Amino acid sequence: MEGIILRMIYIALILLAPVVGFSQSFVLDEIVIDCEYADECKEFSDLFNTLKGEQVDSELIREKSRFALKDPQIESLEYRIYNREIEKKSLLIVQIKLKKRISRITHQSQGEVPFDLILPYLSLKEGGVLDESKLPDMEATIKDKLVEKGYRGVSVGHEIVGDDYFVGLKFNIEYKDVVKVGEINIQTDYENRLTDIYRSFRKFKDKVWDKVDTKFFVDRLT
Repeated sequence: MEGIILRMIYIALILLAPVVGFSQSFVLDEIVIDCEYADECKEFSDLFNTLKGEQVDSELIREKSRFALKDPQIESLEYRIYNREIEKKSLLIVQIKLKKRISRITHQSQGEVPFDLILPYLSLKEGGVLDESKLPDMEATIKDKLVEKGYRGVSVGHEIVGDDYFVGLKFNIEYKDVVKVGEINIQTDYENRLTDIYRSFRKFKDKVWDKVDTKFFVDRLT
């Protein structure tokens, strides 16, 4: 199957006069781009408008559509070709639906969580295209990072805030409790370094246990 089907392009060829067939070329007189967010669709409008006044056929228009669909911000693209017998003119109508964009990524939780430290690990970014297929992986990433930082019983959900072109993405985080470092006991064969070792780990006492930070200090001592 053509890759174009993967992005759900619906192609309908409607001929009001039988003079133009799939393999027959014709001069394209008029182009209309139907897009809810005209400014955001300008690059696609420019792409198709290069065909205006040119000798084209269905395959050339299909190639333009395939090229446009390589852009990740397009959710769907549909085109129709009309041949108007009375005016002796042809018309191409292109309907484009864009994916939403993320204005801001936030979180909500019953207690403090280091969300700012997790943001760089998320695959979707503020200002980028909202690809909802990536949200389950993002939720898993948030959960894994919190577990690394001592949070137990973590569950993560999300909600999309707003219904405009730019929307907010909010993650709802719940957890059972947080593991904190109590007493620090050090066993080592290097008695002469015991004071230095204890000094290195003393910073963790009474703080939330962080698997990554702890491993970093252990690796430095080995």
